Amino acid sequence: MRKLDNDLLETALLFILVFNILQVYKISNQLILTAVVSLVLIFLIISFNDDFLKTKFSFKKYRLFLVFAIAFVLWGYLISDAALARIYNPRYSIHDGAIITEESYRAIFEKKNPYSISFEDLYRQQDNYQEKVEHGEVDRNNYSPVAFFINFPVFGATGYFFNFIDMRVTAVIGLFVAAFLATLVIKEKILFLILFLFNPVFAKSVYFGANDVFILFFLILCIVFLNFKKIIFATFALALGVCTKLLFLPFVPLYFLYLSAFGISKNSLKNNFLIFFIISLSIYLPFFLMNPKDFLDDMFVYNFFGGSLGRPIAGFVGIPQFLNKFGIVEASSSFPYFILLIPLSLIFLYLSANLLKRRPSPQLLVLLYAFFFILVFSFSRIVQSDYLSYLSQVLLFSVFLQKKRG
Repeated sequence: MRKLDNDLLETALLFILVFNILQVYKISNQLILTAVVSLVLIFLIISFNDDFLKTKFSFKKYRLFLVFAIAFVLWGYLISDAALARIYNPRYSIHDGAIITEESYRAIFEKKNPYSISFEDLYRQQDNYQEKVEHGEVDRNNYSPVAFFINFPVFGATGYFFNFIDMRVTAVIGLFVAAFLATLVIKEKILFLILFLFNPVFAKSVYFGANDVFILFFLILCIVFLNFKKIIFATFALALGVCTKLLFLPFVPLYFLYLSAFGISKNSLKNNFLIFFIISLSIYLPFFLMNPKDFLDDMFVYNFFGGSLGRPIAGFVGIPQFLNKFGIVEASSSFPYFILLIPLSLIFLYLSANLLKRRPSPQLLVLLYAFFFILVFSFSRIVQSDYLSYLSQVLLFSVFLQKKRG
């Protein structure tokens, strides 16, 4: 009976989430609708083949491939349609993650420093241009180098064959690869894939052009390596994640606390930290040396401080946002809120270390990262909905992770 309940849950969720996407994104292409509906019906029939049809041969093992097939059809259509709309509409609105990533790619090939260029001409075509000006964002590149580099193969291919680049193509590929990697270490694979690939909150983020999917990929890659006890490779993935987006930073101290709790030698722990440091330094340092002031202003001053060079307080949740809404502080306040975070972070990391010593599992590690992420961004000058959509995927991954010790 429990197995039948699981099949019913999976089928119901697939139906709800897939048809939510069809409705929200107003997909009316008859070929796509026919393909999606047919695949969902096949999934439904296969799910209950054993329970009601009583046939000798079970097709249930193919349901995993059906979920991927449905996702491939939906995401393939969504991104190709959005890319074409962007080509034919110069004022097509897209996330600044895509704008900055794509322009940084062009800048690198033109031998320019992506942290010393202006994005104002591109933002002029966006509906929120005036908001970008008010927030001082038109000359800011607050994305880390790997966020550009990871797009090179896809940008090179689409640029050569189709004469266009769109970061969302790489983002969807990253989502599929992350989903596949996750199936290596999770339980309830089909249920996880349905929630992970059709998560309505994260789907909107990817469709709009946010690049949080790249650090999600490196998080899952790191956990997969940890699960198979490939510690050095996990540390490589950790470093690449930090060099993709600073949102990944809260995971770093927890990762090393996990390694310590897992029982690796002090020498091995030191070597892994050295690997992490060398990789991170080798990626960030060249851009720092090109123009130290521009790099520090874009990556750190703008993100962590207020005033004329910093980011104004924005977003709908968080301590700075709460103080601003009640008129206690101005949006341009230069108070460094991260100072308040330091003692709370130390307390959280101390408690995390004790928890990890008791049961050092990858599942607990990811769950602690989710909570630490919430704590850190409660003191951030900006909290975007994209952060919360990323968090929803992290929590999903932690729930479905196997509980085995690392």
